[in-house]
Amino acid sequence: MNISGKVITLPTELAANTDYYLIIKPKIIESLNGISYKGITDKTELNFSTYSNDSVAPVITSQSPEDNATDVSTSDPTVEIIFSENVIRGSGNISLYNYSTDALIRSFNMSNTTDISISGNEMSISLRDSDGSVLINDGTQYYILISTGAVVDEAASPNSFAGIDSKNTYNFTTTSASCGSISGVVRYKNGDPVNDSTVKLYKDDSLITTTITNSVGNYNFFPSSAGTFKVEFVKSAGKRGKGKVDLTVDQFHQEDLSKISRSVLHVKNLAI
Repeated sequence: MNISGKVITLPTELAANTDYYLIIKPKIIESLNGISYKGITDKTELNFSTYSNDSVAPVITSQSPEDNATDVSTSDPTVEIIFSENVIRGSGNISLYNYSTDALIRSFNMSNTTDISISGNEMSISLRDSDGSVLINDGTQYYILISTGAVVDEAASPNSFAGIDSKNTYNFTTTSASCGSISGVVRYKNGDPVNDSTVKLYKDDSLITTTITNSVGNYNFFPSSAGTFKVEFVKSAGKRGKGKVDLTVDQFHQEDLSKISRSVLHVKNLAI
């Protein structure tokens, strides 16, 4: 506590969307001439709240796969959506459809915590059936619809995400069959995704293709033949990270596909 003249400052952090009241014990404060302050003993005498008057609804700022993407892998199908602010579950559904036939593949209710996860402003949907089988096939176009209010912000009076009600708002196409896929996500050390970062794929030390990360840091490669591959990450300053990238114990930057007919390699959460 700091006292300067007539001002008392309480150095404390207040939580959002919370009611507070202040109690001051009698006689713990007195004037320069020795007169004691009577204090505050009733919680209704001095109270306040930190509730926000936020009236702006969350919107999508980026997603993976990107809208109209044509190289989506079916090996570990996940839709990732980043909103303009932190969000929580509302009510409604997220639905996956076949673009050509408009056939419903699966509808995920927002109460589903197995296939839908939300952390801060990021939401992930696993495109798998209730038995764990993959819902999407190679060489097929799909679209996503989201109910209005399926996601809301954290305001005292929550503002609802407007949803997606058109098949042309968010759709993507899976890649044709290949011998496998190499995919992952590149993030800064603070957890933010790295977009437009160059990623190179080598086979037997020869460069075979280059791609860039999308708006949520994801990248994908689909080799046309089996072999041993290396992934090289080109940092923004021009530095490269091939064998020196920071990966967790169960993650890899190299894979031998020579002895299997179909494989998938996932490089997750690369910190740069």
